[in-house]
Amino acid sequence: MTIKKIFFGVLLIMLSSFSSMGQTLKADGWEISIEEFEVQQMELFGQKQTIYVGILKVKTGNKKYTNYRFYLPEIEGKLSHLTIRDESNNILEPRLYYNDADKSFTFNQGTDNEKKEVALKNSNTKDLILSGMLIWLKQQK
Repeated sequence: MTIKKIFFGVLLIMLSSFSSMGQTLKADGWEISIEEFEVQQMELFGQKQTIYVGILKVKTGNKKYTNYRFYLPEIEGKLSHLTIRDESNNILEPRLYYNDADKSFTFNQGTDNEKKEVALKNSNTKDLILSGMLIWLKQQK
């Protein structure tokens, strides 16, 4: 392999990693962007699990940004639920349960206030995370 081919390969890898950062959703007065994104693999009860984790940055109008951590496990090949945490790592309700069949999130599950909302964007996991955060933010009003 020549140095030119190695350099080109490294450049492609670097460019592809930049595209994962800065993905943004602007809707309903919010600007939500992915600041950090990581895919973690772990073994739980003898099965490999994938968990998408990272930090979302949320801006409302001209106000300053607020950071939130997110966790989205994938169980048996299907996305499970989106959990939002504050900067102190406390879980913030409601959790959003994902339904792949209709690309929707259900929140307040098992209560009289249970509702479902279709994801605004759903072309990939990052779009679903951003859309889920938008749904979560709407519940905080």
